[in-house]
Amino acid sequence: MTGSRCGPFDSAASLRATFTEARIHAWRDSVPDGTFYLPDFTIILRSEEWYWEHLGMLHKEKYRNHWDTKKAWYEKHGFANRLITTSEIGGFDSKDVAQILTKLDA
Repeated sequence: MTGSRCGPFDSAASLRATFTEARIHAWRDSVPDGTFYLPDFTIILRSEEWYWEHLGMLHKEKYRNHWDTKKAWYEKHGFANRLITTSEIGGFDSKDVAQILTKLDA
């Protein structure tokens, strides 16, 4: 066998690493103080960029505190109006995600 196949997870991880590196440079260039946080996901719909944070562990204090800091960063640098958040409080429902995407794409 001359080639190898990657599973979906391996391919996604590789693509994410490549795009993450590009994102780091874009974020650094767009924030005057040189600070940056990377969103969990960056989505482009109708030529608009949205930043999606999935808050999966808000029940943990350290995680929640980090999120509070990150949220303040989004607000300080003018990205809050492009921020989407989902959480697992009360359970996770993929229908909620579909509704969010449908609303953004309308």
